[in-house]
Amino acid sequence: VDSWKVLDGAGVDDVVRRNIDELELVSKNIDEIKAFDGGYKAWKINNAGGGFIAKTGTELRKHLDDLVDIPKGVTHEGSMYRSLTKTSQQEYGAVAEKMTDHTVYSSWGRYDLDKAENAMYLSKTVKGNKTEVTHYVDNWKAWNTYEFKNVKVDNLLDLTDQATRKKLGTQFDDLVRDVVNKVDPDLAKAENYEMTNAIASWARKKGYNGVIVPGARGAKDYHNIVLFDQSFIDDLVKEIKIEKLVK
Repeated sequence: VDSWKVLDGAGVDDVVRRNIDELELVSKNIDEIKAFDGGYKAWKINNAGGGFIAKTGTELRKHLDDLVDIPKGVTHEGSMYRSLTKTSQQEYGAVAEKMTDHTVYSSWGRYDLDKAENAMYLSKTVKGNKTEVTHYVDNWKAWNTYEFKNVKVDNLLDLTDQATRKKLGTQFDDLVRDVVNKVDPDLAKAENYEMTNAIASWARKKGYNGVIVPGARGAKDYHNIVLFDQSFIDDLVKEIKIEKLVK
């Protein structure tokens, strides 16, 4: 609320006012901004620099390719949750510990390669996973949900961290785009995934095991973990228990 008051007082437009990265920036520096002569706008000018934000996927790919000091991978320790529709398990043999082979079926997800290599999508919490998957099939009981217990996954690119997003030349709103086009869903995906597909491709090339990302559904207040490589997942699940949740 205080961050919004600062932005409102500065007379910024609605696009800036609703930008999650901007709200986080103001929140972290609110005392300094309030004390700065000239307020938010003057503080922003004084602290400008290193603020490149790519406007297109092409711009983003060039910026990422030019990066020398890439973000250090982080480690997730704890549980992760993955849900599969009962139909996918009964009719197609889907299992919790295996991603779908893109040569069999390519869903073209947010952090997949563009219409190519798939990834495995999990969530940090059950609540977040429910928010994510019921966007697609709005019946929680239609999903079987699995807990990957006591997991330790290293070398993840953390896109929930504002400093990392800034270094990569992207922002929260571009990671969670949710344009709807019922006439041409692939056109909507092309727009929604323009930046995230670029980041996913680059992250794979740089050797990250996956990404920690903001959820794009509902209130967008949860985090997902996306793993890139099935052989890495195979080694990971050898050391943990996977349990089906009772609903």
